[in-house]
Amino acid sequence: MEAFVYDPERRVLICAECGFCLPPKRDLWKRHLRNQPHQIFGQQLKSLIELFSTYRLLAPDKVQHPGKETVQAIDGLKQHDGFRCYLCSEGLTRSLKTVKDHVSQVHGRKPAKQNRPIPLWAQCKLQTFFAETQHVRYFVVEEGASELADSRSATTLAKEEEEFFRQQDEDLKQTERDAAEEANKVHGFGSHKSAVVPWLRRTGIAEHIQDLKKDEVRASIALPKDSDQEPELVAMLEGMEAILREAHSWCFDGPDCMLTWPRQVVLNRFQSSKVELLGKTRAFDPDKEASTLATYFGLWKQLLAYMYRVVDPLKKALEALCIRLIYHNVGGKRYSSPLVSFCAMLSVKPSTSGWMRPGDYSSHLSGLIWVVQLLVFHHSAGQELKGLGDTLKSIKRICEKFLQQTAESPVGELLRWRLLLLKISKDDVGAHQARWDEDEQILTYDDTELRMDEVPKLMLLEYEQACELLYGELIFGA
Repeated sequence: MEAFVYDPERRVLICAECGFCLPPKRDLWKRHLRNQPHQIFGQQLKSLIELFSTYRLLAPDKVQHPGKETVQAIDGLKQHDGFRCYLCSEGLTRSLKTVKDHVSQVHGRKPAKQNRPIPLWAQCKLQTFFAETQHVRYFVVEEGASELADSRSATTLAKEEEEFFRQQDEDLKQTERDAAEEANKVHGFGSHKSAVVPWLRRTGIAEHIQDLKKDEVRASIALPKDSDQEPELVAMLEGMEAILREAHSWCFDGPDCMLTWPRQVVLNRFQSSKVELLGKTRAFDPDKEASTLATYFGLWKQLLAYMYRVVDPLKKALEALCIRLIYHNVGGKRYSSPLVSFCAMLSVKPSTSGWMRPGDYSSHLSGLIWVVQLLVFHHSAGQELKGLGDTLKSIKRICEKFLQQTAESPVGELLRWRLLLLKISKDDVGAHQARWDEDEQILTYDDTELRMDEVPKLMLLEYEQACELLYGELIFGA
């Protein structure tokens, strides 16, 4: 096979000796050809550069990726030993630890359960067009096969062998379907101690939604996208939006402002305290960015959508319904509250179906608690406007009974959860961190892998680029 092969279909230039493609840059070609293993100089180097310049090459990010299906190996590209995830097309890596971490973090399956009852990852052969770390995109290829070798042997493949491989492929697809079905189910922590997430056990969330299907959980709390499918729900959510917008408009200076400083302080007093009214207590803050306001209102509307689909169709006035969600005691049966049950559904990530991180989940709780405070104020101020009581006295009475961390109420439960998550998140390790493989030879950050044997090449490349910048542009070749 020739040392350099131009693939006109994919519009890439393959260096067969090195096993990867060359990006369409003359300076990179020159450095590559001068270095090991080629060491080409002089007229031969110039001729190759001119030849390469005649090819219609694509930039690395424009080259068409083979996709998630297993394909024939491409002649000239190096084949790597790697691993693939059966549950999605993203978990391709050369590191065993990385694929296990992927299945654990993205799909919520701990290492001890990744091979039971069926394996969720497997060994495979990988290829990538480009070797530069920022351009590495693996795809799965048939082991020991190439386009050239496959074309030569296709005519001799017996029908029995074809049927065997067809059946193997069907078995693999069925395994993938079974694995996806198993991963779609919310599992508890009974299988192994290592699978326990303490805050999910402490709050009872895992037990409450155990054995539910994750796609059904997401569908139950999703806002409707098509008004024709759920017209009553859409109309109800529009009415709820109007109530929340009106409540928010009463919070600011102007003829309609009813949120005085004492009312702000009492709204935010979640603990029974003898602190003076104007002491160190932090007041309720109605001033939110438009995007934050949309997020908070959206969470409350998701709660109503959940109740509409799961609890009972809503026929009474929305404001009265919301007040009933807040103003009642749950005793020891916290999940008898639709509000608390809805919060349990929020613990599943909509993007990956894994568990939410404590800090992210706590933000959702804060958003719902803020809307509760707004609704308590709106209800109390509305009663005053009707001549049915004083706003401050009403807020005090409601907050002391239902909005306390010690109260056996839905909001009391959320306040205790938020305190628990605050304590946990202080010791939680961030998701954006680099990690080593088992042999400490590959460093992985997000989806980027850096092998230790690539570090000298990377440093040399950076040095050469720095020199070229210095001599070629900064001091103009002097």
